[in-house]
Amino acid sequence: MAMSASLPAADAFRRANPAESEGPAEAWRVARAVVDYGCAILQAGPSLRDNRRLRDAVLAALLRRLLVTSESAITLLSRGLVEPALSQARTPLDIELSFRLICTDPTD
Repeated sequence: MAMSASLPAADAFRRANPAESEGPAEAWRVARAVVDYGCAILQAGPSLRDNRRLRDAVLAALLRRLLVTSESAITLLSRGLVEPALSQARTPLDIELSFRLICTDPTD
């Protein structure tokens, strides 16, 4: 079975001129540096305190989720895909709220 079709010439995802080339280069660099810094913290191996092992493990997992979400939003925005990037905006807010609740709870 053979199939043939012509591809449309439209550049719907703006591959020829990504949004990253339009925005301030310093902002893109800082955004990526923040994610890289967070990754370096995780790779250093967060120490789990004996009296707070569960809390520290949960906070490290939340930090990882925050970094993955941030990197995906940067990538989506750099390709000009604003709507999918904005749909992820709630995740960092949820993580920030979780951080606050975990850090103010006296139990482990």
